Amino acid sequence: MKFVLAFGRFWYDFIVGDSVLLAIGGLVVLAAAWVIAQGDIAGLADVVLPLVVVATLWVSLPKGRRGP
Repeated sequence: MKFVLAFGRFWYDFIVGDSVLLAIGGLVVLAAAWVIAQGDIAGLADVVLPLVVVATLWVSLPKGRRGP
């Protein structure tokens, strides 16, 4: 049982690390890429995926560091 618990803790720390928001943002980007790929609208990926990544990074910044 110790091995299973240690294995789960490792993956949680590896994926989430210090920021839950970045982990959730990563999942959102993967889900959006999957939806775009299934919908056969690959041209949309060039616009949507970078915007989602930038929005995730912006939201994860502390309020004082976000800029104007």
